[in-house]
Amino acid sequence: MWGPAGMLDDPRSGLSRRSGSLSSMPREPRRRGGPRPTMISGFAGACHAAPPCAPFPDGFLTRRKALGMSITVAALELIPETSAAEQLVADAYAIDASIEDAARVRDCVPLWFHTFALAPGVYTRGIARDHGYRLAVLDPERFAGRSVLDVGAFDGFYSFLAERRGASRVVAVDNEQYVDWVAARFGVQLAPAAGFHAIAQLTGSQVEYRQMDGFAVRDLKERFDVVLCFGILHRVTDPIAFLQTLADVLAPGGEIVLETYGSKLDADTPAIELREPGDVYARDDFTYWGFPAEGLRRLGRTVGLHNVEVVDEVLIDGHPRIVALMRAAT
Repeated sequence: MWGPAGMLDDPRSGLSRRSGSLSSMPREPRRRGGPRPTMISGFAGACHAAPPCAPFPDGFLTRRKALGMSITVAALELIPETSAAEQLVADAYAIDASIEDAARVRDCVPLWFHTFALAPGVYTRGIARDHGYRLAVLDPERFAGRSVLDVGAFDGFYSFLAERRGASRVVAVDNEQYVDWVAARFGVQLAPAAGFHAIAQLTGSQVEYRQMDGFAVRDLKERFDVVLCFGILHRVTDPIAFLQTLADVLAPGGEIVLETYGSKLDADTPAIELREPGDVYARDDFTYWGFPAEGLRRLGRTVGLHNVEVVDEVLIDGHPRIVALMRAAT
């Protein structure tokens, strides 16, 4: 979500109402007096005019009233321009389509969360910011010949990157609750998985997509060598149960590549911060936790993942983020 300094948190999700969730994306500003933005429809990739959308998702104001919270919230955000930093991230998965196809795909989705390099000089206007620090743990050696599950995939940038970098199979899941978040934040009505299907169709990708909650991935009835979970753990009400679910679908010797909201507490503090709704990001009632390094290690051990390596802690526009590798026993 957009924070006080304008930074967009990662609302891509795989969560349920009991957890929380989200995600997002960008596009050309609508011309004054022109048509509404278009959106992509399902697998076929056919564009059509987007219907009118409500300024808040269903239940947004009801929830805030029930919690005794103010219903005065920030005005709708304008979809920002893509940053040069995110274009550099996108270049890690350069698609190199024709200019015509690239422009068609870019314009068919009214809001992109991830920035994609569709063709030389043609990028989607992804609203996610400063994701470059994640690339260090997404090297080809991590994926080569391995099965990958991406939980909370949104537009699927990391799913497609894993495929490009040699994964034997990639399954992307998302509960698509980001549709409500996009409507509340930007006043844009987005078709579920619009960006994902647009990129998959453009590239001929074999990444498998499932509309599925992160708590339901056991229903896949298979195990994976790598589970990607970016920007999700701080959005679930029960992080132990959620992490246990991810651990349960790891193959022996597999690993969870985890990125989440961090903490400004001392790294050795064996605690986890509990946030109030709206405390971290405006129009965001679903950022519950902040994880210092030791708190995250203990969380991993609680679910049987005793090999937990915190590989990075960064501040993005004043917001702490943390990256960890959690490995299952062989």
